[in-house]
Amino acid sequence: MPFEFRDVGKRPLTAAESSNLAALAGIPLQALINTGSQTFRKLKPDLAALDELAVAQLLTDQPKIMKRPILTDGRQAVVGFQADEYRRLIGAAETS
Repeated sequence: MPFEFRDVGKRPLTAAESSNLAALAGIPLQALINTGSQTFRKLKPDLAALDELAVAQLLTDQPKIMKRPILTDGRQAVVGFQADEYRRLIGAAETS
């Protein structure tokens, strides 16, 4: 199956791309933030005080704060490593 690897550290997502990924995954934008990451612990952002635009900008400015990996087929997305969900997504992509 062809795929595109994107190193978000070298090529961060735009605010629109982050918002789109969250929508494809069916999660709020804040759920893309890995609160257990070293970057999060270092920055200690107050997520409750951030609106969506600020969260999207944080993901762009500090891409290592994002949960990874993210797998998408352009219609849906899986955030974080979830083997069963990966199999489901890849299987759906192969049959379409």
